[in-house]
Amino acid sequence: MNDNRDLDDLDWDAKEHEMLDKIRADKAAKLAKRKAGKIPEREVQKAICSQLELLGYMVIRVNSSVQTMEHGTRLSAYRVVNINATSGHADLAVYKDGRAWMLEVKTQTGRTSPSQHKFSDCCLRYGVPYGVVRSVGEAVNFVRENI
Repeated sequence: MNDNRDLDDLDWDAKEHEMLDKIRADKAAKLAKRKAGKIPEREVQKAICSQLELLGYMVIRVNSSVQTMEHGTRLSAYRVVNINATSGHADLAVYKDGRAWMLEVKTQTGRTSPSQHKFSDCCLRYGVPYGVVRSVGEAVNFVRENI
C-alpha cells in the first residue's frame, strides 16, 4: 500500500510542478509584453495623471463601470467611481484655470468604440477639447495645444 501512495505523491508532485511552470511561463510572457512596449492602458493613465498633476492640472479618472475606489492622500487627483457615467465617456477629465479637456487613453494598438465616437462628437458640439492619447507626451501636448 505504501508503494501506491508513493506513486500518487509522485503524480501529484509532477502535476504541481507542471502548474507552477505554466504560471511562471504566463508571468514571463506578461513581462515580455511590457518590455516590448505593450504597456497596459491603466499604467499609461496613471503616468498621464501624475505628469499633468505635476504641471498643475486637476485630473479626474472616470470609470463608466463599477470599480473599487482607490483611496489617495492628494487633493489634486480624484477617481470618480460608479457615477452612472455615459458609456463612452473619456477616461480622464482634465481641468485648469476654468478650462476642461477630455482625454481617452489607449494603448499603441487600442481603438475607440462607437460609444466613444459619440462622446467625442458631443464634446465637439459643446466646444470641449477631446483627444485620444497614447502616451504622456501626447496628453501634455494635447492639453497645451488646445487652450
